[in-house]
Amino acid sequence: MNLDLIIERFGLVGLVLIGMAGALLILWRRLTEVQDARIADQERNAERLAKLSTESTTAMRDVGGDLTTLAQVIKDRRNG
Repeated sequence: MNLDLIIERFGLVGLVLIGMAGALLILWRRLTEVQDARIADQERNAERLAKLSTESTTAMRDVGGDLTTLAQVIKDRRNG
């Protein structure tokens, strides 16, 4: 990119606008990166919550509703 040609043709305003466009492009790429990471994190959390929900439902069914026994069953399932 020839800065002298840009200044000659569009002036200093053109140069500033090109610089701002470059900065905007960098910010847009960063925003996309952050959004992709956030979506991936949400998907991992959703999978984990679904797994925990299934485990607790199965554990409650196994113990028949006793909370003390339920806590023990959950610990046993996580440990092995």
